Amino acid sequence: MFPYRTQKKPLLTAAMISDRKRFAKDYMNHDWSRTLFIDEKKVCLIQEPNRKNDVIWAPKGETISYVPTVNFPFHFNVCAGISVTGRTDIFIFEENMDSALFLKILRNTIIPGAKKLFHNKWELFMDNDPKHRAKKVEEFLHENQIVCPKIPARSPDLNPIENVWSMMDDQLKQMSHQTKHSLRKAIKSAWKKIDQTKIKNAIESMTSRLHLIKEAKGLHIS
Repeated sequence: MFPYRTQKKPLLTAAMISDRKRFAKDYMNHDWSRTLFIDEKKVCLIQEPNRKNDVIWAPKGETISYVPTVNFPFHFNVCAGISVTGRTDIFIFEENMDSALFLKILRNTIIPGAKKLFHNKWELFMDNDPKHRAKKVEEFLHENQIVCPKIPARSPDLNPIENVWSMMDDQLKQMSHQTKHSLRKAIKSAWKKIDQTKIKNAIESMTSRLHLIKEAKGLHIS
C-alpha cells in the first residue's frame, strides 16, 4: 500500500467534454510549428509548504517545535510564450491581470517575440480566460491578423507551456531569492536556462495529447 494524494483537475461538463473530443478530432493533424503557446503563472517569493509534511511522529507529550510560515507570501505574476524554435521574453508584473494589462503584454512582449521567432504568418494558442477573450483583445488580434484556435474550456492539459512552467520551477529551486529584486532576477534567469529541446519536445507531444484525449473520450489526461 502507498498513500497517493488525490489529484485535482478542473470539473468538466458534458458540453466541455464534447468540445474537447471535437478539438482533438479537428486538430489531430495540425502543424504546430508556427504556433506560439502562451499562459500566465504565479511565482511566490517563499514557496508554499508541502502539506504532506505537516504530520510529525513523536512520543506522546513531547513538545513539537513551531515552523514559521507566511500566510500570504509576496509573489510575481508572469506571462510568456513558447514555440518549437524559441521563446518570447518573460513579462513580470505584480498587479492582477485585466484585459488592459493583457493588451499591454501582447503589444510589448508577445507579438514582438513572435515576430522574431516566425517573421511572418503564425497563430496564438491561449486559454479561454475572459481577459484573453475580451472585446478589446479580440479587436486587437483581428486588426493584427493573428489567428487564435478556439481552445476548449478548462483544458490546461492541452497547453504544453504548463509543462514548461514546471521546468522553470525546477530552475528556481536551485537559485537563492529572498527579496523582490532577487526573485525578479531569478525568474528571468530561470526562464532563459530552460532547455529549448525540452520545450520543443513538449510542443511536439500535441499529437499524442490529442490521441490520449480521444482515447479518454474527452476527459482530462495526465
